[in-house]
Amino acid sequence: MRKLLEARLKPAITTVALLAFLIIGQIIEIVYAINGASPPEVFEFLYPFAFLGLVCWWLQKDSTRTGVNWPLDMGMFLYQAWVLVLPYHLLKTRGIRGLIDISIFAVALVAAWILLAITWMVLTSGAIEP
Repeated sequence: MRKLLEARLKPAITTVALLAFLIIGQIIEIVYAINGASPPEVFEFLYPFAFLGLVCWWLQKDSTRTGVNWPLDMGMFLYQAWVLVLPYHLLKTRGIRGLIDISIFAVALVAAWILLAITWMVLTSGAIEP
């Protein structure tokens, strides 16, 4: 029983990579915003493609584990509809546990935004004159 519980609590490398990518991407964007600049154009161009690549990698590994078959070309489909496809896949393959996975993903993003907003307020509090 303990091994089963540990296996369920151990996230896959693809999940960790996807969450780390999103959090680091948010940190980069906030750091540039704090400095009053926009991220480099190459970052703006490559970020969506890297995100899509990580989503495809995660979906491929997760589908192999759960036995779900997907069409041959998922790239453009995921690019347009990943917001709908990922929750559907999680709910279909995990049931109610899929909601927990979606919630963890959302909490990680919101926590990064809150942490970075607090950092921004602390760093810019002395720069703003009343």
